[in-house]
This record gives sequence, C-alpha cells and structure tokens, in this order.
Amino acid sequence: MSSITSFGVKAHLAQQFIFYEGAIGNNEEYMNRSSGAYIFRPNNTEKLIANRATVEVFRGALVEEVHQRFNEWLSQVVRVYKHEYHVEFEWMVGAIPVDDKIGKEVITRFLTDITSNGTFYTDSNGREMIKRIRDYRETWNLRLDEKIAGNYYPVTTKIAIEDAKLRMAVLTDRAQGGSSIFDGSLELMVCLS
Repeated sequence: MSSITSFGVKAHLAQQFIFYEGAIGNNEEYMNRSSGAYIFRPNNTEKLIANRATVEVFRGALVEEVHQRFNEWLSQVVRVYKHEYHVEFEWMVGAIPVDDKIGKEVITRFLTDITSNGTFYTDSNGREMIKRIRDYRETWNLRLDEKIAGNYYPVTTKIAIEDAKLRMAVLTDRAQGGSSIFDGSLELMVCLS
C-alpha cells in the first residue's frame, strides 16, 4: 500500500509491521525492570518484521480483499467494501518466535504525509478525544528516560492525527496501546511476547 483516495483526495499511506525488543532486567531495581506482560518497556531497538508479503487478491460484488502473509507468524487481511469510505485491517499474529530469548512487542505503524507537529489524539474510554503532545505533559515538566513507552497511551476505540488538510483516524475493535512516535505516523501495539 502506498496511497489511499477518499472523497477525491489522494494521500500517501503506508503500513509497516515492526517489533520493539523488550528490555531485559532483573526487576530488583525500578530502573532495571524487564519488559513483560504488565510493563511495556522497549529497549529502544526496533526491527522491521518483513519488507514484502505474499499476496492474494479476492474481488467480489460487495467487497475486495487482499490477503498478505509476511512470515510464518504474521498475516493480514485488508478489506475495502463497495460504497464505504474506510479500509478494514485484520491482522493475525502468533506464535511469535522467542528462541532468541528476546521479548518482541509487535506493532503496526501507519505512515502518512500529515504534518502532525507532535500532536495526536486518543479516546478516553470510547468517549471524548484527548489531545496528546509527544514528550509533553500539561501539568508538569516532563523528563522522559523512555521516549517510546513514555509516549504510549491507552486506545480503547480510536487514535488520530491531523493537519490543516488531512485527518487520519484508526478505530480499533479492542483496547490497545498507541502512539505517534514521529510526525505523520500512528502506531498500535498488536501484541507482546
């Protein structure tokens, strides 16, 4: 995928699947805790899962689907419905290989031309949208030691970025962690291993 057209407006849109390597620690000291089931603590190393996927395309009267297989443990179905103005992504992940003893925090990242200026929005329990500014907190002076985890927020149903011309929103069917780690991007955590 390289672009999307909606209501006559064409915009750059790409998607990546990456993983952050989980921090390894001994959990005896707060600053040395490991990433795991209850702590998202990447070691600031990200790796692209695959550059290419095997692809099958299915066209029907009501829906078109693209089935993508990135490797033996990551695949995705992209659906476009006739007379609808959204794209549906359904990814399947697992079992994530951990033979190397490295935890993998798998995310999907969407890349756009949107000039978001460090600002993105997440929902508050499926209700109003809350403005988030990367590396900033409104009520105190923030010093982040962990730039990735410190900019992740709960996404119950929606995350969005926008500029004066474009807005991109991703609606989720389950609660996930999400962020905009750099301008023009949105990312959602798929799962932890």
